[in-house]
Amino acid sequence: MAPSKPARADKAKKLNDTLNFADTLKKSLETSHQVPNILIDLKKHIQDFPRNNSVTAASKYEELDAQGTALWNLTTRLKRSISTDAELQDLCYVRVFAFQLLDCGQQTSWGTASNRVRLQKVALKAAKYCLDQKQLDAALKILEKAADYEEELLKPSNQLTPEDANLHRTLSAEYFILRTALSWRQSRLDMAEHMFRKASVNDRHLDPNTTESFADLLFEIGKSQYDNQQYDLAVKWLDRSYDVLHKQDLERLSNDAGELRISIIEKTVKALLGLHNEDARTKAWSLVNLLENDFGDKSIVLLLKLEMIATEPLFDAQGYYDGKKDDEDDRINGDKLQGAYWTYTQAKSQKVSSTDLRLTEHPLMLNSQDLACLSLDNLLATRIFSTENEGWIEKVFVTRLWIATSTADTDNNLNALRAIFDAVAFNVKQPLSAHATHAAQTLLWKRIESNYGQQNFAVAESWCRLALHVVFERAGDLNTAKIARKVILCALGRQDHACAREVYNQMSDAGKATPMTKYLMFKVALRGGDGDFAAECLNAVCDNSSEDATLLYACVLEAQQAGDKLQVAAALQKVLDRYDYGAPRGVHLPALVRCAARILIIELGDSKPTTWDATDGICRLFEGAAIQAKQSRKDPTNQVFTITELDWFSRNSYNLSLSSCAKWYPKQTLRLLQACIKFMDLYPKDMDASTLADLSLRRMFCDFLCACLIIVIARSEDVIETQLQYYLNLRSHVSEFRKRVQDQVTRLEGGAKDDLGRKYSTLLLFDFEAAVRLKAWDSLGQLIEECAEYGDSKAYENFADIILCSQAPTATMIVTLQVTGPPNLILYVVNDFQKIVNVTWRLEENDIQKLSRWIRSLFQIALPSDIKIAEHILDQMYNVAQDASKTGNPYPTEELEWMATTTFNRAVDFFGASDDSTSKRWAEKALSIAALNLDGGALHAVLQGKYLTLSWDEG
Repeated sequence: MAPSKPARADKAKKLNDTLNFADTLKKSLETSHQVPNILIDLKKHIQDFPRNNSVTAASKYEELDAQGTALWNLTTRLKRSISTDAELQDLCYVRVFAFQLLDCGQQTSWGTASNRVRLQKVALKAAKYCLDQKQLDAALKILEKAADYEEELLKPSNQLTPEDANLHRTLSAEYFILRTALSWRQSRLDMAEHMFRKASVNDRHLDPNTTESFADLLFEIGKSQYDNQQYDLAVKWLDRSYDVLHKQDLERLSNDAGELRISIIEKTVKALLGLHNEDARTKAWSLVNLLENDFGDKSIVLLLKLEMIATEPLFDAQGYYDGKKDDEDDRINGDKLQGAYWTYTQAKSQKVSSTDLRLTEHPLMLNSQDLACLSLDNLLATRIFSTENEGWIEKVFVTRLWIATSTADTDNNLNALRAIFDAVAFNVKQPLSAHATHAAQTLLWKRIESNYGQQNFAVAESWCRLALHVVFERAGDLNTAKIARKVILCALGRQDHACAREVYNQMSDAGKATPMTKYLMFKVALRGGDGDFAAECLNAVCDNSSEDATLLYACVLEAQQAGDKLQVAAALQKVLDRYDYGAPRGVHLPALVRCAARILIIELGDSKPTTWDATDGICRLFEGAAIQAKQSRKDPTNQVFTITELDWFSRNSYNLSLSSCAKWYPKQTLRLLQACIKFMDLYPKDMDASTLADLSLRRMFCDFLCACLIIVIARSEDVIETQLQYYLNLRSHVSEFRKRVQDQVTRLEGGAKDDLGRKYSTLLLFDFEAAVRLKAWDSLGQLIEECAEYGDSKAYENFADIILCSQAPTATMIVTLQVTGPPNLILYVVNDFQKIVNVTWRLEENDIQKLSRWIRSLFQIALPSDIKIAEHILDQMYNVAQDASKTGNPYPTEELEWMATTTFNRAVDFFGASDDSTSKRWAEKALSIAALNLDGGALHAVLQGKYLTLSWDEG
């Protein structure tokens, strides 16, 4: 006996732990109303529930019974408030645990036969709940225990009261029914067959509710076999279901039992038809007749009759249609109408839902689509519209459309559909739902695509017009735009450009703005010859496209096919813009740019007016190519711009700039030349000397042209800062020219050398002007000396004009020069001007007229600012005039008069300022100059008289 004590203590501990957990479970459910919090622990306790502990449990009988009953009642209450399937499934385990507690107490000496009947009833309830929730393992666990009770209660030793004995017989039948259901759920039809036979032995003890449940179970088994196309098995189980239900007095059954009986017969008829033999068909007709005797013209009867007709070996379409028409005529109200045309698939209720209804037009549609359409048209017009049930209307409408899209594309078919669409729009208060719209437009789209693929553009457009009907108001902008684009494509296929424009104008702003729509309208504009609209659409495609340039490439191809070279070039330009003048993978960038450039060059050669700025486009082409070429030459592994490519781009940009110089704006030609220079700078330095020399000469020509263009641009520029920047750029090009000129002068001979010299002289003049504008005074002398080498007097004349124009002989200009210039500014100017005078005097063979004007101008500049320099110029002028008087080309009289009077007036000013020495000296110089004037001494006499009126302090 000693060894049993530890075992007994261990069992007692386990039982106490189980009871403690039961108390914890109850409190948790009462608090949170949720099982998942302790579901894992609950399953573990169910699995490890103490067994064979009758002795230990005897002392805990009342606690076990109380805890089990409390948990059971708690699950009953919770079941009413729980809504989710997962929570309902979790309650199964609570019921199993509650039953285990009750069962544990029953195993003690307190257990009685009456309690066994009670617990068997609890077990069957728990098992049924588990089966309903499809928790088969839990149901099996309960039913195994119920089997023990069934075996125990059948023993003669059990003394049951008459009431308990009757209850036990009912429970015994229910037990086998549940075992049948479990076996079916476990897909063990052999076991289900066995359990059904045991249940059938006791079916006479079934009460009405149990009878209905049993019949319903057998119906579900038969229906599942029907769904699996096991029609012979389906018939067998459905017959059993009907037999079980038929054994009960129908008056004792509920109203649902009548509907169940109809469902059993309906499914049996269909299963019999599935057997495809004459005996089965005969039996099916007998069942239909039975229903007709019991229910008359109920909808299900008529539907089954129609299905019987539909499955006849020789289908009578007209008879089928007439039967349906009669069926329509027999309908009195909306509920019966619903029953006549929709097959109800649930067995227990007559509620209408989107999942419970199925159209029955299919047999007629398969054999006579015209009659099927006519039947649905009549249905809509005579019955469905009057119900105002939008769900029914949409279902019939979509089915009608489905049949129509399965028939030939005749005018009658399309016109009939259009009439149906109009009727639906008129009779339905709201537009079709999004779901129905999607279904309908899906059917229409398949028809549209089919006809469009066969190039039946007019028919495809008709289907598109139906898809754009007002009844599809909820189609959404994206779908509507997609269909409208298909109409445009159909119009293009028919070459009806006006129709395409009309459809486009009717689209929403969002639909118009999509890249695909703009691409299609680009095609329309090209084929219609509308260049402005084509350019607008092309810009929109570019602006709205992503990094993928597929649509732009498509525009290129369309323009090529249309023969519009300008639009081809524009589209290629947009492609390059989209890729930032790079190229997508697999595309050779130089070839792409060359293609666009060639087209633009050809277009520029045409005399017809253009709608797109081709000159700006070609400039951007070469500029973008130059940037990409520079990047390519830096990467030895990706040098797509080879020497050959550099030759093509540099030569063509140079030649084009030369040929277009007189026609283009200077800024555009300058851009092209600067791009040319960038290409030439990318040539490798290790090429042969002859090639490098030729490149150097071409670079000099580019610099010369750039300087010529820049000087024109700078002179016309109003913004001072921008103008100075141009002059600075000009000096850069002259500097580049100057670097190379000596080598080229040495290499060239004859006319080429002289031409280069003339270009150099011109550039020095431009550089001189730029230096003056930039106030680079210290560089003027160098430029004058550099120009002297070429002996071009015209250049010096221009030098003089530039200096004189930049330093106008006004007091304001002199003050400005003194304030803003360097301290010796006037000395710079005078000295440089003196150089110009000297060289010009030598080269122009004593052109005294021009020289006299320059001296006067120089004197005017110096007089207000530096008297010493002015006096020095005065002396030089006297010497020149004296030398000229000895020749046949004397100093001009008017210049002598001006110099003499101006000098004397200045002497008077000095006299007034009490500067007697300077006054006397300037007065004497004035008399000397007047003496050279060939006027018979008149001017000299006047000045002499004024001179005598002045008196100076000799001290």
